[in-house]
Amino acid sequence: MKNYLIPLLVTAAVAVVSASPFSEAFTPLKLADQAAQKPDFAKYRAGLMQVIQNRDAEGLKTCLSPQIHYSFGLEKPGIPGFYAVWKPANKNSPLWKELAQVVNNGGSFEKSGEFTAPSWYANWPQGKDESEWGVISDAAVPVYFEPKSGGKTLPEIGKCWVQINQNEANQRDRKFTCIDLPKSMQDPYKVESVFVKSEQVHRLLDYRAVFAKNKGRWQMVSFIAGD
Repeated sequence: MKNYLIPLLVTAAVAVVSASPFSEAFTPLKLADQAAQKPDFAKYRAGLMQVIQNRDAEGLKTCLSPQIHYSFGLEKPGIPGFYAVWKPANKNSPLWKELAQVVNNGGSFEKSGEFTAPSWYANWPQGKDESEWGVISDAAVPVYFEPKSGGKTLPEIGKCWVQINQNEANQRDRKFTCIDLPKSMQDPYKVESVFVKSEQVHRLLDYRAVFAKNKGRWQMVSFIAGD
């Protein structure tokens, strides 16, 4: 019986987060995923997801374009340069976390036939300035009154858009990002801005990937951040 109770309790907790008035005050993040429109791409991506889960450095090579674009001309081109920079043979390489964040969060096909991920990069709304907005892609993210772990918290938020507070705190403290509370929550909590861990806030120019079909095979042709 205990084995069944734990998943049910976890599911219920996530449901409470998504249904709370606090979380609902934020604009929900709706992830688009068009991978299934092209079954051969969906199969390729499923294999890539398994490679990422296993942190399989050799398997990853078969998923990449030999000319993969990963920098703005400052590093050695192609797979050798990519591996020299990211060192994927190290199971603790930050590459694996970054890849998972990109590949596991949907995406869309472009008119050219290329697939772009994650979903928020492929479908970023025109009305949201890239410097003022970010997304939360996790289902339950702690919200803090102050930028410190273990501090006093507000209710958690789920997958949503967050407005970045335009103040010096975001320049001073990279571990936390200051976000503005929706106006409907400012009076109840007596605060206009709060904090979330920066690693849980994703911006437009964070890492993203482009996939293209070359000679009948899907490959990751770009994995890059910034502009």
